[in-house]
Amino acid sequence: MQKRVVTPEFKRILKDRLDNIGKCELCGSKRGLELHHIVPVVLGGGDNEDNLILLCTGCHAKLTPKKELAKIGMKASGGLLHDKQIPVCNSQK
Repeated sequence: MQKRVVTPEFKRILKDRLDNIGKCELCGSKRGLELHHIVPVVLGGGDNEDNLILLCTGCHAKLTPKKELAKIGMKASGGLLHDKQIPVCNSQK
């Protein structure tokens, strides 16, 4: 799988979310923040406001289960968001 190029839009949204939200949108942690694609890029998801959520690495890992990724042929660096309740991580805030 080829590494994806980070778009200017992705960078802008990341900076905006860090400046204005500054914490994981699931658990509230302020550590290890990164953007998660709700609909993975390989499945047609884009770098737009409605498809990105700011998560800590713990919550991001919970939304990216390896067995689910294997079903669609993705590596662990991709992402999935499920329609079920997701337990948040235990990161310190």
